[in-house]
Amino acid sequence: MRLEKVGRVKIGKSKAKEYEYPYLRLPTELSNWIGKKTFVYRVSIDGHEGILLGGEEFEQLLTKFAQNLDKNNEVVQQSKIEERLNKLENMFYQLYDVVMKKEANPNENRYNSTAPGVGFEPTRAEPNGLAGHRENNDPVVEYRITLEMFEEWLKVREAQGLRPSYLKENRNVVRKFLNDCGWVITKENVLDYIKHLQRLKRRERNANRIIDFLEYLQDVYKFDFSVIISLFKRVEDPKEEKQLFAEEDEEEYTLTLEDIHKGIDELIEMHRKNHVGLLRDISLVVFMASTGIRPIEATSQLGKQTISRSMIDLNQDFFKLEAEITKTKATRVIPLHPDTKWILQRYFVFVNDPDKPLWFYETVRKTIGKTAIKNLERFRKFFTKLAKSVNFDQLKRVAIQGHDEGELLKLKVTKEFYERYTPQEITKEYLEKIGKIQFLTDEHKRKIEEVCKR
Repeated sequence: MRLEKVGRVKIGKSKAKEYEYPYLRLPTELSNWIGKKTFVYRVSIDGHEGILLGGEEFEQLLTKFAQNLDKNNEVVQQSKIEERLNKLENMFYQLYDVVMKKEANPNENRYNSTAPGVGFEPTRAEPNGLAGHRENNDPVVEYRITLEMFEEWLKVREAQGLRPSYLKENRNVVRKFLNDCGWVITKENVLDYIKHLQRLKRRERNANRIIDFLEYLQDVYKFDFSVIISLFKRVEDPKEEKQLFAEEDEEEYTLTLEDIHKGIDELIEMHRKNHVGLLRDISLVVFMASTGIRPIEATSQLGKQTISRSMIDLNQDFFKLEAEITKTKATRVIPLHPDTKWILQRYFVFVNDPDKPLWFYETVRKTIGKTAIKNLERFRKFFTKLAKSVNFDQLKRVAIQGHDEGELLKLKVTKEFYERYTPQEITKEYLEKIGKIQFLTDEHKRKIEEVCKR
């Protein structure tokens, strides 16, 4: 076989977004090949590889005369040569198809080749802005997470006494993160996940839960997640725009004292033949409306111990809500409104077990949900607005409602600052301002007494 060197052939590459495809520059001596059907062959001689380009006539000559030696230096059969040439031909068709379509459609990233054989896809380059510049000898740091690690973290958090609902949310958020990353944590995977996270409204909360998981792995398994954690710490919730008016649906949803009075009327009608249920439901309504306490603190959910008769002394004007019951795990002072004491005095007569919870969430939720009150979560915001309307000291209101640390910081209040108030000081102002509000009207009391006498 005679080979003639006519010039240099340069094989470069062109980029389009995240993809690369080969770019071939021919010498001027071969300019007459442009537009013709050309085949590419991979040749190996004595361990050295090369590329041959040729037209249809060249293919026929090569098929007829070329010999290819295998590893045993035996001549490959003619049929084998034809088979390999056909494969090379198909590959070139696919490559040619990609290049031509790319020139016609420069904005497209992916193509399905019409040439025979398997579809061809350009090599994916490393996306810009994700991993940054990395030398070939720099290893990609990755951490493979196992199901056992994930379950161990859940058990530790469960042992810390987290609420079941909160624990469930943590599990779902972290599990989705791991699934999206394929249970392999790398900087690239995390950056891809954060792109998804940035579309969520409450993204900062989810990021904090993932940080908690990563910090656990870092402490227990000595993983170095410092860079990964710093990426999640940059995630922030979107800034809310301030407005000087309330949305229409928000105004409709806001609980009013009239709604509470109407709800009590409806409960009286609902429980005309069940005086215990009447006292149970109305006592909870008055208690929550007059304190803004959380439903999870006032009612028993999933068997959790909460407020019982033994905790409340009706001869006092307040009682202490123990730390293990509160969401914030801090003991709080809860004043007793005169209407609360009036209804509890009658309800306690029918509470046989002093240590049994006074209210069970699933029971009261169904009955109160049928009234104008609709749901128990509305009482908290109602009490906040009520306290403001009567100029009740905001710090004392915080001490009663038990806001989270984050809420305290927003109010620019330190824990030590509002702890200076004694229970008596809090209760005194409470009775002077909120104690004068009628949650139970005289008509309500008359009807309740009437039902209890039956």
